[in-house]
Amino acid sequence: AEQLLAAWAAFLRRWLAAVRAARRDSGAEQSERQQQMLADAALEVWQAVKHQLDGGASAASTPAAAASAAWAAAALCRCTPQPLPPLVAAVHSTLADAAAEGSQQPAAVKRVALAAVGAAAEAVRATQGTPPLVQLVSCLQQHLLGPSDISTAAAAAAGLGLACAALASSGAAAGSAAALPQAAEQALKAGLSSLVGMLCALWPGSGSGISQAAAAGGLELLSPASARPSAGSEELLQSAALALAIALRPAAAAALPLASLLGHLHSQLAEQATAAGSPAAVGALCALLAAVSAAGFSSDALASADVSAALHLLLSLCGGRRDVAAAADGYVVGAAAEAAASLLAVAVQHGFTPATAEET
Repeated sequence: AEQLLAAWAAFLRRWLAAVRAARRDSGAEQSERQQQMLADAALEVWQAVKHQLDGGASAASTPAAAASAAWAAAALCRCTPQPLPPLVAAVHSTLADAAAEGSQQPAAVKRVALAAVGAAAEAVRATQGTPPLVQLVSCLQQHLLGPSDISTAAAAAAGLGLACAALASSGAAAGSAAALPQAAEQALKAGLSSLVGMLCALWPGSGSGISQAAAAGGLELLSPASARPSAGSEELLQSAALALAIALRPAAAAALPLASLLGHLHSQLAEQATAAGSPAAVGALCALLAAVSAAGFSSDALASADVSAALHLLLSLCGGRRDVAAAADGYVVGAAAEAAASLLAVAVQHGFTPATAEET
């Protein structure tokens, strides 16, 4: 999803530039005129994208083209210096309709729409505030908690993680990172409850400690119907871990009392992340360890020693630990390296200093 969004954004910026160039008047242009031209160009591009997306339910397009159009729609919201309210409203409405249970779109398009509508959540928050995000979280939870197939649940988890991240940032947008609007706080708690519950149900060894720690932060864990041992449970574990890593950014730790949960997750991930099974699951848990460590350190729930322990584990995977079979896998090496870099970037910003020459 990250690669697709970045690729579509690069392509759509060139498309926007071409449309603007075709519309450009001769001579100097006023700033206001340039802004209007950008808005007009974006809406023109959106109509072309929407034509493909709407055609997924008919003979006018193929499911693959409509699914690509859903990613393109989410990326288009990121292609302007500031989100354009009319564009974001149109994209959000179309993607939400495509992801709805009663949608006539093919299943493959619905799954992409579930994740893509979450990718547009931050632009929705910036232009429309938190009410649409509260509704979005409720919709994504229905797909996650209901009797969905593995792929649909994974897509809903991805969208839910992104929506939670946007909700957490609404406090900072209002001028106080530690004060969320009540509706946003309740929706954020609901989303995190679903994702943590999904992780606990799928991850062997995650016991009642995480449930008790979550309850201390006001989270009543909900276990999705799809979160049960099956042939695709490791795929779902990977999705749950990555979605939770996105949701548990420092803004969430500043907005909710998550110190106990972050502490338990950090301890368990440090001990058992490498025993998850498949390389993809290990890589996802590495990303979650980095996110939990960064959020915990930024909110004073974890100490420098905890950050050092997480970095040591992640960097040892990059070098290949002989006692970890998955460490030889290139996916694990790359995921661990990326996780270590993201953790270090946040930790240094919040005053992390290595205690020994070896850590340095």
